[in-house]
Amino acid sequence: MTSAKAIVYSEHGQVSDVLHTHSYTLADPQSNEVLILTVVAPVNPADILQVIGTYPARPEKNTKLGTAKPSAVGGNEGLFKVLKVGSAVKHFKTGDWCIPRVPGLGTWRSHILCDSHDVIPLPSFLSLDQAATIGVNPLTAYQLLTQFVYLKKGDWVIQNAGNSAVGKLVTQIARVKGINSISVVRNRDNLTELVEELTALGATKVITDEQNYDESFQATISEWVGDSKVRLALNCVSGKSASALVKKLSKGGFVVTYGLMDQSDLNINISITDYVFKQITSTGYWLTANIAANPQLKIDTLDEICKYYEKGLVVSPPFKKVLYKLAEDDAKGSTFLETMLRVVGDKSGKQALLFE
Repeated sequence: MTSAKAIVYSEHGQVSDVLHTHSYTLADPQSNEVLILTVVAPVNPADILQVIGTYPARPEKNTKLGTAKPSAVGGNEGLFKVLKVGSAVKHFKTGDWCIPRVPGLGTWRSHILCDSHDVIPLPSFLSLDQAATIGVNPLTAYQLLTQFVYLKKGDWVIQNAGNSAVGKLVTQIARVKGINSISVVRNRDNLTELVEELTALGATKVITDEQNYDESFQATISEWVGDSKVRLALNCVSGKSASALVKKLSKGGFVVTYGLMDQSDLNINISITDYVFKQITSTGYWLTANIAANPQLKIDTLDEICKYYEKGLVVSPPFKKVLYKLAEDDAKGSTFLETMLRVVGDKSGKQALLFE
């Protein structure tokens, strides 16, 4: 038997009000099962929205872990190490790293006993940072660039939130594929340093929100693009920012929305002229739905990302790790909950709980 702890919730609401720690025990794996230990549990905005109750996809609440009320374990992204394997498991061995096959596994816990096909093995050459975050942002970036419009070498893509984790990965993957990129970022005191960072990652051009909004700046972008085309616009802000991106698209271009950072304006202004005469297409992208509809697509995309990492073509964006020592926690898991709430409450970039 293995003693374990999980951060669970039986009701929806503010994380500090509804999350609590639950202790439980797990038997040894049977037949096709694996017992896995959590190594890193990243926290994403979707995880928090699930707890609050406003995210479209919600994990099942049940009493399988012995909770008094039907409960769900928080978290969707995680890196795990295999501790034990069932007698029929052939594709895992003790010590292997793995990640969830589909969202909803519940990663804010110390141990999981699951079917071996619920997790995907990772190659041993990945670093901790690469492996811990490979299941969300790199997949998103790759699929945004490859699923909506065929981009050939020399084509252009423009994106807002260019300094986000997904934005930086889009920039790098575009560079590898020979695609030019324009990243739109907020003006700031350290703009010069940010431009240098994004350029080093492969951004062809970096512009500010103000330049994106300025209709006269379109002439400059046209000079950059020349005879090529801006075929794809990637939007995770919406509102005024997204509407300005649309104006940069060439005839037949796609604008793909995958986020809503500007909660004050969830609309994109696309004129009838854009739709009819420029033949602009606007669509949405949701990684969760993509994976649920086609789990094999996740594996195929992971294979491509792993090739980039192995060859050193793409750098994994850094994230903040907060250490949690399971062995030093009390029986109620007070430190676990306290540490997780600190991670969830930190808004200064991507955060993750590092288990020890």
